[in-house]
Amino acid sequence: TPEARRNTAMAGSGAAAEAAAARVGPAAAEAADAAAFAKSELRWAAFYAEEDVVSKDFGGRTAGIIRSAKRRHRTDISSRKWDKYEYYLRWDAVRARLESECLNNITRIHGDCITMHDFHERFERPLIPCVIQGLADEWPARTEWNINRLRRDFGERSFKCGEDDDGYPIKVKLKHFFRYQNSAEEGGAKLDDSPLYIFDSHFDDDSVSKQLLQEYKVPHLFNEDLFQMVGEKRRPPYRWVLFGPPRSGSSVHTDPLGTSAWNTLLRGHKLWTLFPPDVAKSLVKGKQFVNWKEEDD
Repeated sequence: TPEARRNTAMAGSGAAAEAAAARVGPAAAEAADAAAFAKSELRWAAFYAEEDVVSKDFGGRTAGIIRSAKRRHRTDISSRKWDKYEYYLRWDAVRARLESECLNNITRIHGDCITMHDFHERFERPLIPCVIQGLADEWPARTEWNINRLRRDFGERSFKCGEDDDGYPIKVKLKHFFRYQNSAEEGGAKLDDSPLYIFDSHFDDDSVSKQLLQEYKVPHLFNEDLFQMVGEKRRPPYRWVLFGPPRSGSSVHTDPLGTSAWNTLLRGHKLWTLFPPDVAKSLVKGKQFVNWKEEDD
């Protein structure tokens, strides 16, 4: 999902929803939210039910490339031992529990039904987390960023999937990564305890991949960007694209320069763990639960 242009269509519809709610009260706002949710969910349900297909099997040269990336990314463990805990055997049960216990414990709103002012007052100022739906419904990325299209147009381009012990990026071609992501063979992502995943902030460096920038827009709720003041060449990385299989992800961290980021999920599921501000840093970091000899995200 990329991060970091104002979406006037969304802003306009949000203002209309607010005006309607002001005229007839909170019940109308709730009804508008519900209607927007239903429209959005029905629109995308069939689309996401279809599985992408990767044409070539995992193995041979691709398997070798992935093993090399694993060795560089984690020098503390053999590239052939990434599945030693066999987390994949328990993943269905863990996922079922997460879906039953965690998906409905946070406020969800629809982007068409809230203005920037309301978002600031209801959520940003009081530090209340929420999930905003519908902001990406009109993005070309919503339909175009599927494995088949990305593999066809960007399969030969290399993306970052990790760092070595010296902090240098580890890159693999997207076609090889997708074969790894889709594989349940030995060394494939479907068996790895904590698989590799793409997390790339330089996908806009060349004319080919730069076309991705034309396929999404910054939502109207997040169009304030102070780093624009320093210019494009001097600002730090501020937009990323991510692809990852189940069980991939990062541990607790602080974003570069302590900045805030918005994230849009286009396909699949992403689990966030949120802690209230008064929770002790030692508990959030969870160092007592980490085996530093086998450190892993």
